[in-house]
Amino acid sequence: MARALNHRRADAGDRTAVRVRCPAKINLGLWILGKRPDGYHEIDTYLQAVDLEDEIRIEKGTGGLQLETSGRPIPGAGPNLIERAWSLLVEVGALPRDAGVNVRLIKRIPIGAGLGGGSSDAAGFLAGVARLYGETLSPKDLPALAARLGSDVPFFLRGGLAHATGRGEQVRHLCPMPPFAVVLASPANTI
Repeated sequence: MARALNHRRADAGDRTAVRVRCPAKINLGLWILGKRPDGYHEIDTYLQAVDLEDEIRIEKGTGGLQLETSGRPIPGAGPNLIERAWSLLVEVGALPRDAGVNVRLIKRIPIGAGLGGGSSDAAGFLAGVARLYGETLSPKDLPALAARLGSDVPFFLRGGLAHATGRGEQVRHLCPMPPFAVVLASPANTI
């Protein structure tokens, strides 16, 4: 059983390391309005963060991204969303030249279950790196970067309850609802 969350939690230590909790989300309603010219679908949805979470610990390093994962395995050989987020930060020049990070991802959110685990991890990674490298990466830059990574990623920068439109990247956060319990069920191959 999961509970609704109304905020993103991040703990910053000495600014050489940060821990970010990355919540799953549920769609309280989802309407697909049609195919867009860019290949995505136009949607109208209400998203709610829940307390099933992945966790990321990010430490300053040198020379790029070092990523270690534990918990649920991430299938596929291609770059995951954290690796794509790092590549995007490098591409746009958002970090000092010699910047690097050591990342430990503890994966608890089922893969491919529609709970937004990868998107939440990407948003948590962006927020964590912004806390570590705030002198060159402002939190104001994050929504545009998040939208380039995926439709759900902008929502996860803040979490809580939101109304999303467009392909999901246009997010309007709403006042929190009273706490409620949610039962999450997933096919056996994703649990």
